[in-house]
Amino acid sequence: MNRLLQTNPPPAQRCLDLTAQHTDSRAVVRHAFASTLATALLWGPQRILLYHDVYVPLLSEKHPAAFMAPAPQVWAEIWPQVSPFVERAFAGEAFALAGQRFVIARNEPIEDAWFSL
Repeated sequence: MNRLLQTNPPPAQRCLDLTAQHTDSRAVVRHAFASTLATALLWGPQRILLYHDVYVPLLSEKHPAAFMAPAPQVWAEIWPQVSPFVERAFAGEAFALAGQRFVIARNEPIEDAWFSL
């Protein structure tokens, strides 16, 4: 698992159930964090944002406060655009978007950015 999850304070980790009884959950997190691509997971009904070190440059000034914070709060400026896709994924639908434009506030000033999801 990555350095961010390993060093997060135990009270914050309570929202994640990564105990031995939940080996599927542990496998998902391990697999995502082993990726060399910028990877984030949204966890649970609050859509808690988990990410690995490669994702940090995408967040820029939002890091480290974004780690284990609700994604709707972290990405408030794009949440109306992103949330329908998040809900589709949580409903079990597989999909991909290429070259999606977002107007994000990760640095000053607000900037256009393109991502594939």
